[in-house]
Amino acid sequence: MNVLLSKDTADISQPITLKSQLTVAAFGLEGDDEVTFEVVILSDPLKASCLCPPGQVVMPTVAQAFPLECCGVPIKLTPSRPFVVLDAPQGFLIRASWNVLPTEGQVVMYEETNTPNLNSRLNGCPCEVA
Repeated sequence: MNVLLSKDTADISQPITLKSQLTVAAFGLEGDDEVTFEVVILSDPLKASCLCPPGQVVMPTVAQAFPLECCGVPIKLTPSRPFVVLDAPQGFLIRASWNVLPTEGQVVMYEETNTPNLNSRLNGCPCEVA
């Protein structure tokens, strides 16, 4: 499994590309702890700068971010719902964030999976989607 968030990372993860299906699990969440997800669109540094060498290297930044939702409700991990299977929107960057500063033993990990017969609940939805 790959570490997405821990006490050794920032409170917002680095974006990862959702290429197929990811199972994301949070360990050590307590009380009101939550991990939420966002879809991220990065800036295009080639459009923002002069392409004349030698130019200063401009790294991409977050141009837009919006909550990853189902049924109009943000998908999140909580102590009572510590895992989710994300399989959409494929090809987009996804990042996760804590609502609290993590402590020792709290970690969010992900793994590429191939879980068959997914339902709305496994995808983090509070409602059933046909």
